[in-house]
Amino acid sequence: MTLYIPDISHHQAGIDIQALRTQGAAALIARVGQAAGRRSNGDTYGTTRDREWVRHRDEARRVGLPLVAYWYVGNLVTPDDNAELAESWVGDKTIPWMIDHEDASGDGVFYCATVEAFRRRGLRVILGYVPNWYWAGAMNRSDLRCGPPIVNSRYSTASGTPSAIYSSAGGDTGNGWINYGEQTTTLWQFTNKASMAGRLIDCSAFKGSQAALLELINGTPIKEDPTVYRLARRPAATGDPRVWAYDGTTRVHVKDETELAGRQWQMANYLKIPNDIQEVEDVRVLGADIEGAVALLADDEAKIVDKVREIVAADADANLEISDEQVQALADAVTAAVPPHVAEAVRQAFARAGQPQA
Repeated sequence: MTLYIPDISHHQAGIDIQALRTQGAAALIARVGQAAGRRSNGDTYGTTRDREWVRHRDEARRVGLPLVAYWYVGNLVTPDDNAELAESWVGDKTIPWMIDHEDASGDGVFYCATVEAFRRRGLRVILGYVPNWYWAGAMNRSDLRCGPPIVNSRYSTASGTPSAIYSSAGGDTGNGWINYGEQTTTLWQFTNKASMAGRLIDCSAFKGSQAALLELINGTPIKEDPTVYRLARRPAATGDPRVWAYDGTTRVHVKDETELAGRQWQMANYLKIPNDIQEVEDVRVLGADIEGAVALLADDEAKIVDKVREIVAADADANLEISDEQVQALADAVTAAVPPHVAEAVRQAFARAGQPQA
């Protein structure tokens, strides 16, 4: 299984995070800022706080997209200064980090010192973006075991959807998956031309399940779980007793805590369920929002929105009484009414909502 993770900064100002999620993003990597540095050609730049970070952080949370913050290391300030700036700007120390170490970031000693500086401040560093070309050159093939698993950068010349570009670049056997520096390549940033949310953006591949990706991001060991679910319900003041199990992409409705207890034996076979139940105002942030997906297909919305609203209304009903036959008929009607490329997007939207596909 291969998952795709876009990488964004202020260069993608205004990008629709919900659209990224709807179009298949398994997680999001977003820049917090970078420290002043001098490039190998002698050019220098100053310390920069990414003006879109707060919006990217808050939108990722709103739509339920797992988030990794990244910091572009600058070699004109100390490793401690890099870490101090990152800590002061992230706004939430529980968010995990990717250290971006490339041109203007320094040598292997500087990299190790920066990783250690982050860790001393209690910042969890889970990835090191250390492209092979930079490691083999300016870093003189340094030993990278002082840091976390690495992200390699080797771009395909193709453009299109992440899956199409990744396939054209060799897929799971592509040359971006080489290990180096006595470290494991966990992500491959295979393009800067992935078409997502109406933009061309950087995108990385992760070979593994959503559960394995969440283990990397959340730092929680997972044993034999194909899917990791969290639990949520609306605030007690609303009087809504329903409980939802969700994995960051799809959600499963549980009528109440009594039913949850009754299903615990079955769910425990394939789900890792924490004891605590999170409260959320709007359960739609826990899983695929079909109305949101349809809105992205503006040219065809008139053909399908009425039909899709039927399933949205049923999904909001506590008893979920819509039949499998009705869902199948809806999916058939939708995919027959739109062009093939739109039909595929609609199929994916239904799949992420846990509904049968056409």
